Amino acid sequence: MFYSVLNKILLVLLLTSAADARPLPLNRFEVSRQSQTDPNGYFKPLFTLGEDFANGRVSDERIRNDMRLAKQVGVRHLRCGFSWEEIEYEKYHFDFENWDRIVQIALEEGITLIPYVSYTPYWAVTQDKDHPTAYPPNDLKDFGRFMYQIAKRYRAYINVWELWNEPDVETWKGTVAQFAEMIKFAAIETRRANPQAIIVLGGMTQGPYEFIQGLVTIHGINEYVDIAAFHAYPESWHNPRTENLLPDWSKGMAEIINNSREKLDLWLNEFGYPDFRFSTDKATMWSETPDIVYAYEHTPEYQATQFFKIQTLALVSEAVSLTTWYRINDFADFQHVGQEEADEVNLHLGIVDVNGHPKPVFHAIKLYNQLFDIPFRFANREIRLERSDKSEANIYAFKKTNDDWLVVGWLSGTRREDVQHPTGLAIDHRSESVSIELPRAIAKAQFFNATGKPLQEQPKVINNSINSIVLYGSEVVIGVIKVLVR
Repeated sequence: MFYSVLNKILLVLLLTSAADARPLPLNRFEVSRQSQTDPNGYFKPLFTLGEDFANGRVSDERIRNDMRLAKQVGVRHLRCGFSWEEIEYEKYHFDFENWDRIVQIALEEGITLIPYVSYTPYWAVTQDKDHPTAYPPNDLKDFGRFMYQIAKRYRAYINVWELWNEPDVETWKGTVAQFAEMIKFAAIETRRANPQAIIVLGGMTQGPYEFIQGLVTIHGINEYVDIAAFHAYPESWHNPRTENLLPDWSKGMAEIINNSREKLDLWLNEFGYPDFRFSTDKATMWSETPDIVYAYEHTPEYQATQFFKIQTLALVSEAVSLTTWYRINDFADFQHVGQEEADEVNLHLGIVDVNGHPKPVFHAIKLYNQLFDIPFRFANREIRLERSDKSEANIYAFKKTNDDWLVVGWLSGTRREDVQHPTGLAIDHRSESVSIELPRAIAKAQFFNATGKPLQEQPKVINNSINSIVLYGSEVVIGVIKVLVR
């Protein structure tokens, strides 16, 4: 009697477990905030770079050079596009030559590729044959059949596949329901080719709003993918100020995707800031109203500052497992980015200029990777901050597992409506002094700008306090702090 009852209980538990199981098992990436954060909150997100090698026109030399530039700044993972439209040039006819050489060069250079696969071939659609790439294929399963082929071909070299790119804008002209159906089948086929594959949902570029909400809450897409992603280009393609956009989108995306049994990792797998302005007071050709305030905005120096701002706010969110700066190169014309004509922002996002010379953001990324080299935790709850009542200061503290501390600070960006007669060339006269107090006495503290240049006037250290940290709007201040050993 006892064993009969026990067997019934076990059967009920087994059936319940089966009913609760995901359609596809959850695979974790090698760096996962959800599975690797230790009990004390320490975790080291992965920083990567993104670049595209368009239409097979990129030489082996440039591909190899890009990968070596990545290694120079401490990066070993590269996000790049694998084009469905270029590879499957006719149905069931494939040309992998360009992508085989990219994979081979990455293998030789010790770079791990994280590809996104996107854009519909002309043969798969009936609408707008001249510009078919954003339309849903007539047979939504065509994309899944392609994913099976590419995941099988490269399963010894590539273990992560991002399905589509920015589907919440013009790169997808179908419905949310169509996209969900296509991605579910593609995820199943990718796993059929490689059961260990990690599936990334194509990065959203409009934030935690209608498209991603529908995918998750109506269509349950989070049961078919391992990672969700979003893109952020504050104060350029995205109008909101950096200090507003990053916290809102990180929190919003995390809340949407993690309303499920098993929490997904979240990636910010494209972010950037151009050292270019469309006009004196507009950042891009898409700016509906003037959106630039100060003369230093959209310069090479401020691009490095913005890198540190965006990256820091991604860390502060305590939601993101991976971040990706896009891109490596600046370009002189659109031919090199695979476009005949487009927004010039695309030409001015690189870490090297058109002559291959490192820009300030190159040095900022290298500095970041040197400083945030071991697991750390966001530690503002462990410090005491003194600032004025109407402070514009952003101060963020991080504690590393070796007991070193890092502090990053700046003044918030200014809204145009807060400046009299804004022209986009205003001089920013703001400065603000703040102080912080750490839990332990300080042995040494040194402060730098975004490219690693020491500040001329270093803040004053007294016991466990750092006084007179002067912040500006035009640059970040980065403190490297060693505390006394107990």
